[in-house]
Amino acid sequence: MVLFNSTNAFSILIFVLTILSEDGILAKKADFKRKVELFYNPGCNIIECNSTTTDSTVNLIYARAQGENDSLHYILSTVGPSPPSILLLRSNDESAILSVNWTKFLLPNLEDTFGSVKLVSENLTEEVDVDVENVIIFDRLLEYNDSTDEAVFNASWQFTPILLSDMVWDVNITESLPATLKGTTLKYPKSFSMNSSLSINFFPFKSNGQSDILPSLPHNANSSEWEVILESLMSRGNGSRFGVRMLVLTSNRNISKSKIKTIDDEYCPSIFTTEKIEWFNQTGAETETFTQWRTVSYTTMEHQRKYSTDVMTGSLQEVNTSSSEYNEGVIYNRLLRAYFGSTQIKSMLVQSADVFFGEPDDGFYVRTRYLSWTSAIGFGKPPVDVFSTLVICILFAGVGCPLLVIIAGGLYVAYVKIKRSNRFSYKYQLVTNYDYQPIS
Repeated sequence: MVLFNSTNAFSILIFVLTILSEDGILAKKADFKRKVELFYNPGCNIIECNSTTTDSTVNLIYARAQGENDSLHYILSTVGPSPPSILLLRSNDESAILSVNWTKFLLPNLEDTFGSVKLVSENLTEEVDVDVENVIIFDRLLEYNDSTDEAVFNASWQFTPILLSDMVWDVNITESLPATLKGTTLKYPKSFSMNSSLSINFFPFKSNGQSDILPSLPHNANSSEWEVILESLMSRGNGSRFGVRMLVLTSNRNISKSKIKTIDDEYCPSIFTTEKIEWFNQTGAETETFTQWRTVSYTTMEHQRKYSTDVMTGSLQEVNTSSSEYNEGVIYNRLLRAYFGSTQIKSMLVQSADVFFGEPDDGFYVRTRYLSWTSAIGFGKPPVDVFSTLVICILFAGVGCPLLVIIAGGLYVAYVKIKRSNRFSYKYQLVTNYDYQPIS
């Protein structure tokens, strides 16, 4: 039996060094932190922004994350009324801040609102350059009757979608995160009662870490997180399953969706797949922004594996610019019109992705009448899971120890061979190098 094979040992050594290298899967950069601030209707002093106004349609949540050389900006708005829209902006000016001319922003004619939302220097005197401008819109709530309990969407089983622009949103922001948008409506009495709601929780982060609750997504100083909650909805079918439609927009016309498989499920047991949508720069070489999620959702407020169900996402589909969906979600979107203007909006790539929740034999939505789905959102490359100390120890025990045994065994075999070779050489010299005296 061969105890040591130099080729195999070298391959294993390269594998381990790759794991431990700066670019390997154990890599973890220095814990860079940002200063994060959260605002609600910043700078608004007009009556429409009064927090005591019943069923106010003026809801704008703004998060600024300041770094050493840049600043990141998340603007979540339902002003319009418009569907919940997240505008992602990045500036190389670390002091940049959002400026809203509220009187202009709320003008009845959307064409007149252009320029009322922008990033300016901290002293509010001049507009700053912005190098990343991308958008996510939660456009509509979807529902279909899964009569075969296969958790496979069938368009012929779909009910009329619920437009999120038709909902009334209440905002809750405190010093402790998250910020919450809670939507209700009486326009869809077959789906929404007085106790029904669709909520969006928003968590901005200032440093590296892992969320404390499942699905325990990784995050860093360049990312935030949202949680969509469907609570106490009424089903229109005996086997109703729900979903949400996201619209994604960019001026660079370069967006892709992909899946990531992993062998490690320590942070989210039994879940080995992560899906993501990335917005790229014009050359396609760098990721500007992203959203990513694990393929799991939860059917109770208590996020545990036993209360989990699947997440299924369709492929990206380009939205027809002549469709009512495009007009309702994009063209009539007040935040987009105020920041981009109608001309730039019409040049942007708009795609949709449908996200459905449920798996066979989970009892459908009606079993608990609750569903929670979490996704990360941010700038640059999406953060990845890093192995914990426990897993590193297990890796060392499973790979490192056998590798050390192989190397030690190889060295021992080499030592024995060298020792035998030297002994043979010494005996040979004794036999062949004596003085021979012939008999005369």
